[in-house]
Order: sequence, then C-alpha cells, then structure tokens
Amino acid sequence: MAEDQGKEEEKFDFTPEGEGYISLDEARILALQAANETPGDYGSQYQGTTMVFGVVEDTETEDNYIILLSVRPQGEFSGTPGQEQFFIGKEGSIALRQVLSIPRKGGGFPILPVDVGR
Repeated sequence: MAEDQGKEEEKFDFTPEGEGYISLDEARILALQAANETPGDYGSQYQGTTMVFGVVEDTETEDNYIILLSVRPQGEFSGTPGQEQFFIGKEGSIALRQVLSIPRKGGGFPILPVDVGR
C-alpha cells in the first residue's frame, strides 16, 4: 500500500450516461464544427467562399461514427452539393476526414455529342 501513495489516480471524463464515449448527436456536431472551422479542399473555384454543411447520413460502428456531410456554397446554389465524410472515434477524436466530391454548379445547357459530316 505504501508504494501506491504518491501515485496520481487516473481520471476519466465520462458522459452523463457514464459510458466514456460521445453520442452520435455529439459526433454529428463535431463533424459540422470541424468542417465549418477548417474547410476541406473543394477546388480552386470555391477558395475563399463560405460553405454550408448539412448531415446527409450517419452510421455507427463498433468503434466509430461515420458522418456524411453535404457541402455547398452559402446562399442560392442551383447545382449539386459535394460530400465530405468524417470517421469520428467514439472517444471524440476525428480519425479520418475526406472530401468525396466537390459541389458542381448547375445551370446552362448540357453539352451533347454531335456527329457532323455523315
């Protein structure tokens, strides 16, 4: 017992549920905050543009939460939003973040291939 004296007790931060892990709701908020604070690489056309994020899908695995966000420029946007994926450990760390697709501007006319000269 004397050798135990002087050693600090390990302290753990537990959620109110007592599990030591963040909830899926907290993982969604963490992904949204991270995306908002440090934007991903959405291409040169969106550099300096304020982006808007929304949760599209979320999945819980044994060790992680997988959060899929939509990403688009702030304001009116008639194109297709991009997607960014976060893998968040249940202890609250972002394990992986990746831009799956960038927003695509809509409008204009589609370009159709035409065979001329036959």
